[in-house]
Amino acid sequence: MNIIKRTVLFVLAVVFTALFPLRGSADMVIMKDEKRIKGVVVEDYRDRIVFSTIDGEIWIMRKKIERIIYDLEEQNFTSLAYYYQDREQYRKAYYYYEKALAVNPDYKEAKQGLSYTEIYIQQTGRRLKLDELKRRNEETEWNKMGGIVYLEKKTSEGPIEAQAERELGLTLKAVNGVYVVSKVTFNSPAKRAKIKKKDILVAAWGRLLAYMEPEDVFKKLLTSGIMDIHVTIERPYFLNLSRGKDSYDAIIGGKLAFTEMEGLKFIEVYEDGSARKKGIKKDDIVVKLQDRSTRYMSFKEVEQIITSRKGDSLSLKIKRNVVIWREKE
Repeated sequence: MNIIKRTVLFVLAVVFTALFPLRGSADMVIMKDEKRIKGVVVEDYRDRIVFSTIDGEIWIMRKKIERIIYDLEEQNFTSLAYYYQDREQYRKAYYYYEKALAVNPDYKEAKQGLSYTEIYIQQTGRRLKLDELKRRNEETEWNKMGGIVYLEKKTSEGPIEAQAERELGLTLKAVNGVYVVSKVTFNSPAKRAKIKKKDILVAAWGRLLAYMEPEDVFKKLLTSGIMDIHVTIERPYFLNLSRGKDSYDAIIGGKLAFTEMEGLKFIEVYEDGSARKKGIKKDDIVVKLQDRSTRYMSFKEVEQIITSRKGDSLSLKIKRNVVIWREKE
């Protein structure tokens, strides 16, 4: 191995260690051909994962994976919950979300998943009872009329996309596996949640939506009985930075910090700063700075990028958690 390659691998190892200092070891992917790969699962989709290794990021399709062993116990339980939820086995999913929260009560993905499955289970039980009551009433009417029954034909709710536009005021368009907001209806739940056209719908209830089938995406958004729909959006911002300031936080108008599970995050937004003026909020996650991913940046590098743009503009891509309050059915 030449000196340049050894140097590159050493730098990657340092960055990898700096990014995940609280992890005891690493995640492990066991492939169906028995090959084992160590690294960190950085994006977890229904049909694939993005896996960060010492040699860089790789995409691995789930059909090639036998098993994933996460370093964090709460992730192992949440992964099992996702498995059962994707197969509509909601009671088993609920059980594993509870196990994840017993380990880490603050684990956001498990919190949101538990809320979703709990309401889904409740609504399923309610629907079953109503269906049984309806069936019995229809049998009674059948008997009363001597075996002849005239049932009112109900109109269909129509395509699920139309239902989403009608109930949420939201139209989505799949672009290269990603769901982009193509329309937001005036005075709708989506509009009141301040969702905008061209926002990317990243996740619903903590579950990443990219590469999902449209029917599965809309199902998460339209489950009967759920009034507060928890989604994550991604949106670009362009800030005009202060000229006469020296520290990065004064220039950008807020404090940033790296968190283990979410990455670079605004932990404070100043009242009269550039960030607030453009609509950035506390807890917004910065996924890109000047079109560069922040995933493998050191904090020093973040500061350098911001201070180098002093008196100029700075582009950011922000990820934000939003609640859409659905109107009562």
